[in-house]
Amino acid sequence: MCVILVFFRPRANPGPNLPVSIGVSGMAGYSPGRRTDIVNAQFAVANRTKYPEFAGNVASVETRNYLREPKPHSPSDFDYHWNNNAESLWLVGEAMGKAMVEMVLREERRDARGTAAFS
Repeated sequence: MCVILVFFRPRANPGPNLPVSIGVSGMAGYSPGRRTDIVNAQFAVANRTKYPEFAGNVASVETRNYLREPKPHSPSDFDYHWNNNAESLWLVGEAMGKAMVEMVLREERRDARGTAAFS
């Protein structure tokens, strides 16, 4: 994830501090396994101590609570697609959107004070 951000952001418009919202890989819920390492890595990107270059403009969003059980509660049992459950996908998007709005509003307040970070 960090490699993608380091490569993509300088090439993006509006620049290297483009805000990014990461929805962690919660499509398997809280089940143990290899996905736990992926989720931990996705959360780490927003850790200000570990990655100070992303402080304030990267948010990692918890999504594991949005998993809905397979049939009959969801159209399928494809956990890698959130069981094709529209509610799950809606909730993930909503959470990521809220995180993005929070970052942008925080930046607007900083900009009003002359301490903006986005460029």
